Amino acid sequence: MEFNQDNRSFCTTVAVLDTVAEQLADVDLTLPDYCPDIEKILKCTLIPKIQTRTLSGGQLQIDGNCVVNVLYVDSIKKSIRCCEQSVNFSQSFSVKEAPDNPVILTRTKPEYINCRALSPRRLVMHGAFSLYAKVLSSAKTSIYSPPAENCLEAQLMNIKCASLTSLCQEQFSVVEEVSVGDKPVIESILSTDISVNITDTKAVTGKLMANGEINLKLLYITDVESGETGKLDYLLPFNQIIDCEGIDENTINCVSCDIMSYDIRLKNDV
Repeated sequence: MEFNQDNRSFCTTVAVLDTVAEQLADVDLTLPDYCPDIEKILKCTLIPKIQTRTLSGGQLQIDGNCVVNVLYVDSIKKSIRCCEQSVNFSQSFSVKEAPDNPVILTRTKPEYINCRALSPRRLVMHGAFSLYAKVLSSAKTSIYSPPAENCLEAQLMNIKCASLTSLCQEQFSVVEEVSVGDKPVIESILSTDISVNITDTKAVTGKLMANGEINLKLLYITDVESGETGKLDYLLPFNQIIDCEGIDENTINCVSCDIMSYDIRLKNDV
């Protein structure tokens, strides 16, 4: 007796790589001439930033830099100062099954940072951070579908499942000139915090329109002579159109956005 099984298939995501690696950061920092001597170290932070991600020949290559930031009290005016230095890092991962159109997800997590002053102008720092890497691909999965004729008794259960229509990713840059408005001017930046959030998405045939906002928070020195500080909390809206083949107005879209790296520079008004 022959029994013909009729299977239906739907598309889903599979992780062809899901791993983590520890990266070390060793920094020997000497204060520049314009910075006063260190009297007391207040805080030392480690900020990893990913610059590029490339998948080629079964190897995922991730390059970036790690910024070490030190807040301290200077020995002259007893005010808060900041100095920083960056070191580059590079890490590669083997991907056994490299997909044609992969989605690469990466993130970093600072683990620890130790700071020791060898002299009032020289610091030695040792830290580490975790580098997480995941590569997603699409794959088809078969599910049993009962035949039209009742030739086999089966226990059935109805469940809802979504079939993956498209898997896409796009990297883009956001550049903005930020003004403090009526607040005191920025003499020197002490610390920064930045986050991103998707506020709205809309799909049309083959295109995905994403709206979001970047939240930038700054702690800065308003007067180098007195050491007075100020804060800035700024929301930067953005929108991006992403090519995504297979989607339309009826698809359910799952969208996420991450900040790979950022750079904040002071602009002198002339």
